[in-house]
Amino acid sequence: GVPAEARPCAGEPDTIQLPDRIRERLLAAARVNALTEIESVIGELQELNADAKCLAVELEKLLSRYDMDAIIALIERFPAGGE
Repeated sequence: GVPAEARPCAGEPDTIQLPDRIRERLLAAARVNALTEIESVIGELQELNADAKCLAVELEKLLSRYDMDAIIALIERFPAGGE
């Protein structure tokens, strides 16, 4: 079997439960270019589960390019109303 670390992100938003508070914080931070806030949210995502960790990796890639629009677009694919 492939170790979980090695598998690419499923990338399907409906498979990841993104807590509303994290979703809102990320959106708000990306809209105002709050890089430190985004980094701290990425840290929290890495603590959650494999899917969230996967999302964190994607966000880090976008953050390294300062691509806030892509971060917002990525987060907006997740349905609101998670726990």
